[in-house]
Parts: sequence; C-alpha cells; structure tokens
Amino acid sequence: MKYIYLIASILLITNIFAQKQKAKIYPFKSAIIEYKYEAQLSGTHIKYIDDYGYKQADYIRKEINLGDTEKKYETIFIYGNRAYTLNPLDTTIGMAKNNFYPYYFKYKNKTGVEINEAIEASASGWKFTGTKQFLGKECKVWESGKSIRYTWNSIILYEELNFMVMMVENATKIETDVKIPADKFAIPNDYKYSPSTGQQIGFSDLDLNFNKIKLVETKNKEKDDGKSNKATEAVEEITESNSIKIEFNSDDYMNSKEYTYYNEKGEIIKFEGINNYNSYDFRIIKSQERAFLNKELNLSKYNTAIFKTSKGDYGKMQITKLEDDGFSYQFIIFNKNCIIKEYSKNTSDGLKDFFAIKPDERNRKLIITPIKTSTILIIE
Repeated sequence: MKYIYLIASILLITNIFAQKQKAKIYPFKSAIIEYKYEAQLSGTHIKYIDDYGYKQADYIRKEINLGDTEKKYETIFIYGNRAYTLNPLDTTIGMAKNNFYPYYFKYKNKTGVEINEAIEASASGWKFTGTKQFLGKECKVWESGKSIRYTWNSIILYEELNFMVMMVENATKIETDVKIPADKFAIPNDYKYSPSTGQQIGFSDLDLNFNKIKLVETKNKEKDDGKSNKATEAVEEITESNSIKIEFNSDDYMNSKEYTYYNEKGEIIKFEGINNYNSYDFRIIKSQERAFLNKELNLSKYNTAIFKTSKGDYGKMQITKLEDDGFSYQFIIFNKNCIIKEYSKNTSDGLKDFFAIKPDERNRKLIITPIKTSTILIIE
C-alpha cells in the first residue's frame, strides 16, 4: 500500500511539474525591439520578450495610408498558450488561444527558433534564400513572391510586404537580456471584454516540415518550373455571367474551418453554411475590402458574399433558399469592433437598405446591386 501511495505521489508531483513547465522559445531570456513603419504605413511598434518568450507584449500603433488614413492601434499580450488583444482606441480586450504554443512541446527535439521558422515556412510558404547583416545581426533572408523579410533568431527585424501596396516594418533598435518592467505585461483594469475580437492566434494542427527551412539555392524555382505561387490576396476575375471569382490561400487565414461568433451579450450565434460560409471571419472580410465592388454581382447558392454596408459595417451572406416560390438568405453584420451587430438565418429583405436583391430569370442566382456606397464581393 505504501508503494501505491508513493507512486501516486510521484505521478501527482510529475503532473504538477508538467503543468508548470514553460517552453523556451528564444535562446535569450529577454529582449526589447523597437520598430517603425514605412511606405504606405506609419507609426511605431515595440516588442517586449521575457521568460525566454513565454511572455510577449507587442505595442502596435500604426496607420495605414491608402487615401483615407486608417488607425490600427492594438496591444497583444501572450502568456504561453493564452493571448489577449487590446484595442486602446475603444478600451476593449479580446481573449484568444495561442495555437503556436503546443508545437514547442510536440517537437521536443527542435529548438524554439527552428519551430518558429518551420511554422512560417509550412503555413505561409516563406523560403529561406540567404543571409544579410542587419542592425549588427546575422539575419536570415526569407522571400515569398515579391515580399521579403529578415529574421534573427526567428524574430522579424525587417519586413517588406508587396501585395496590392507596399508596407514596410523596420526594426531600429534591439536589446537582449535586459530587465523588462512588469507593467509592460499588465492588462489594464478598465478595459471591456469583447468576446469576438479574436478567437485564436496562429496556426493549429500543422504537420511541420523542417526541410522547408533549409536554404533555397535556386530562387523562384516555381517560376522556373512554369508554375506560379497561389496569391495571398484576393484574385479578381470577371466571368461571362458578370460574377466575381475570388481565390484565397487558406494558409494565410490560419487554416480555420469554422469560427465561433458572439453577440454583444457574449452569446454564441451558430450559423450553418454551405461551402466556406463559416470560414470567413471579420479579419478576413475586412482584409479584402480593396477588392469589393459597387457594381451588380450574381450570387449562386453555393457561394458566399462578403460586403461593406453604406454605414461602414462589414458582413457576409449566403443563399438558404432559391426556388420558384421565392428566395431567402442568411447574413451577419459586424460593427467596427467585430461584434455581431445584426444577423438573420432566413430573410428576403434583411439587407434591403444596402442592396437591391432579386433572383435571375431561371432562379439559379441572386442578382445583387449595391445601394449608395455599399460594396460587395462574391467568393467561392
């Protein structure tokens, strides 16, 4: 009996130790990195790292200058497998799961830096193409299409993104093994909880391919082979039926098959959708705004439409019925804080203030015409 108690005690102690175990993500204990934004961006970003990466804080204050200036101010705290996104403009905070964290325990024979690089290479297609001195550090150079980044110990020190516009983030100062004030990781008490601000950070369930982080000797090999990389932004194609076909690279959207939506009371709103209706959340919808059109479009029963209303809110819709005796659709409208503002499972006029909607002659598609400044995009 004594042996049983002894074994049970050992198992209990081992379990408690395992629960308290922290992954060593970076080879240094702490760091402070200061960035500035350039090109179509302006502003600053300060990153704090402590406890070998278990604790991280990113203070991002950037403005996107594309005609109208859009402020994107946020503070992201990461504590192991937990993440919090704070919006200082409206003092809201969203909780999220850090999907990166389990990888550090799954691949115990790899360093945190190797795992970080493998995640980016496996999920987003970045290719290691050489090295470069930057801020006195020997950095790895990564390329993806026309975009480029320099990393040191898997931390991005320079990034130039070239999709529809050029956006540059440039580190100006880096310090390691310095004391980080505790308040840099403290969540303010006066922030309001916003349940839909972000459900997860990072990619989940990836089978990491560590061969992808090896040096690529021949750059742009895909182009040499006559192949092209899948676009990371929406690709617009006008078809004969005046529809829009949009192709997304799902790797860029965290490989999520379904999102959970909440209203302002924190209640879950569940939508059943055909195709990828549940796969497009607020962040994805908003990221495609530049591809939205104000012209008449045709929505089929097996496609999803994402839109922006004349009031500035974002949303998505999908046909639930299209028969000779009528039609109906379901939709969600998000407010600017990405909380669900309005929704309906079956309606034929729920969006009448923003779009004129009618079936085509054969009742196979809905003809959607934006009203005033509303815009829309049809995606497969």
